Amino acid sequence: MLLFMVAIGLGIFLFGAAGTWGPYKEGLRANGDPRFFYAMMAFGTVFGLIALRMLQIVLTGARRQSRGRERSGQRPWESDHPWKPEGQAPDYTGNTGGFVLGYIAFFGLIGLFNLVFTSPSPWLLRGIVLLVDLFALVMLLDGLRKLWQASRHGRPRMRWTTFPAFLGDRLEGVFLISRALRQKGPVKATLRCIQDTGAGEASEPFVIYKQTREIDAGGDVLRELPVAFDVPTDLPGTDLYRVDATYWQVFLQVPVTGPDFETVFLAPVYERKEDA
Repeated sequence: MLLFMVAIGLGIFLFGAAGTWGPYKEGLRANGDPRFFYAMMAFGTVFGLIALRMLQIVLTGARRQSRGRERSGQRPWESDHPWKPEGQAPDYTGNTGGFVLGYIAFFGLIGLFNLVFTSPSPWLLRGIVLLVDLFALVMLLDGLRKLWQASRHGRPRMRWTTFPAFLGDRLEGVFLISRALRQKGPVKATLRCIQDTGAGEASEPFVIYKQTREIDAGGDVLRELPVAFDVPTDLPGTDLYRVDATYWQVFLQVPVTGPDFETVFLAPVYERKEDA
């Protein structure tokens, strides 16, 4: 079905292109406004990109379930995630292509909504589109902030000194900065347990536990920072194979000049098994 939707988007785009260029341009334009064909190309592109993003989400979920069946006999921290205890990258950075594709599709859709301002439209409809534009502006500013943060400070890492950490034990790591930060106060570190509600990459995270502490980095320049938490026993461990996955994160907020430096890492917190 999703491949069929991609084909529909491509067909709409080609129809618009035929009315803009090529040997059929004059014949098609004789029965329609040239702006109509521009709109068809834009709509076909956005429709196809949205379908591609949905297809990517479905394939990612199927691949994760297949990997779980294939490696069900292994210990979970050896197969459920590409852990790198010596230098773990921040979370939400593994699927850059899907992230970019989703952004392009979303802002393309917003652009189509704004076509209401090119023709007479009810004020109520224009007001709704303006509210959607404000939401898109917030997303755009957040994306620009993250890009600015990455270009200014580089990509941080977390070296896990306990791997894995089990429920009821202590989680320890060292936060590593590729480019030194000049912090303006103590670092706020938060350990949180999250459960997804929904399916695959379209799921919504729900925080079921949160523990926050402030860490005095000592000095004005931050290059690395030891982080430690006592993990409770009465909570679920990491389980990334389930549709409603459960996982742990360490969220760090460093006060600096301008917007605070923020990053989050997936934490290796698991339930202790008899053979662990």
